[in-house]
Amino acid sequence: MTSGQMKASLGCAPSKITSPTTSPPGNGSFIGRPPNNPITIPRQLTKNQTSTACQRSTVRHSQLKTNAPRDHHFVAAQPINRYNKNKSMRMIGTIENETHARLFSDYLYVLGIENQVEEDEPPAWVLWIHSDEQIDKASGLLAQFKADPQNPRYRQGAKSAEDRRALAEQAELAARRRMIDGRQALVRQGSFGMGPLTLLFIGVCVAVSLISNFGDRASLISSLFIASSYNLNASMFERLLSLREIGQGQVWRVFTPIFIHYGFIHLLFNMLWLKDLGTAIERRESTGTLAVMILTIAGISNLAQFLSQGPNFGGMSGVVYGLLGYIWIRGKHDPSSGYHVPPPTVVFMGVWFLVCAFGWISNVANVVHGVGLAIGIAWGYRAAKHS
Repeated sequence: MTSGQMKASLGCAPSKITSPTTSPPGNGSFIGRPPNNPITIPRQLTKNQTSTACQRSTVRHSQLKTNAPRDHHFVAAQPINRYNKNKSMRMIGTIENETHARLFSDYLYVLGIENQVEEDEPPAWVLWIHSDEQIDKASGLLAQFKADPQNPRYRQGAKSAEDRRALAEQAELAARRRMIDGRQALVRQGSFGMGPLTLLFIGVCVAVSLISNFGDRASLISSLFIASSYNLNASMFERLLSLREIGQGQVWRVFTPIFIHYGFIHLLFNMLWLKDLGTAIERRESTGTLAVMILTIAGISNLAQFLSQGPNFGGMSGVVYGLLGYIWIRGKHDPSSGYHVPPPTVVFMGVWFLVCAFGWISNVANVVHGVGLAIGIAWGYRAAKHS
């Protein structure tokens, strides 16, 4: 995978990197001739009758294109076949007065009942409810409205709906501003289009690889391994005690195996992923956040790998899996965060993880991969729930 492919496949480039899945448009006016008499008797339509009514309304709307903006639940000049949408709607009745129809629709919106209003055969405005579970409640509220359309609570509901739409528009605008355009993010983040910490980590990895000839001259980088000895037959507690160098103050050994790479391809792919993922987090959050994430993921996953298989391992891939898991889950559960990883990228990394885990590629530190990914997923989920 090339660097260009990485940026295209990974959403850290839009680290949409995406805004919320639904975005209520701004307030708008509805088109039609408002009659004076309030309401007709609600009628239940069959599916075929509903489709006919929708088609008739569709024709009328296509002929009424104006400059009036759309409301989130009013439809004007927008052809719609209700039963061909992903979310079918049900009619609960009609109101003969446009002002009253708007008033009641706003009232339902404030109560959390998604609805739409369309012009039917004059003089009537058809009320549609999105969710079947809310049909009975909405029908009861409609009956109450018809009995007393001048009740002050409906005026208050309209004001609340206006305020809610304004807040929703502000939230949508803020989310769009948080979206990361990958090209802009990489260009604005300092040298070579990378965040400063990302660039630093890549530089250290490259330097260590060149000095050690990609791990062949291990004696030159011995102080970067997590430990110098290991007893496979020892208990877990005894293995921890074998971390003598760390116990003597060489704490950096918990983290520094991430700088060791065995081969050019090993280094190249890890650095390409780190470039995109690290820069996305630095751009979206901060350099400090990325530093804490890398050190946490590296420290825990390195210790887990040591306890399971010993000290002879290295690479940034555990951190890469952790950062990918974080961005993936954070964007999935918190779209306004601006993070997004395209499904094909998730599938690719999942397949690669399994290929390594089942031993089809030898000499892979699979514990580092699994622990790093688990930490990133947990971190992303927690961050999403507390955002």
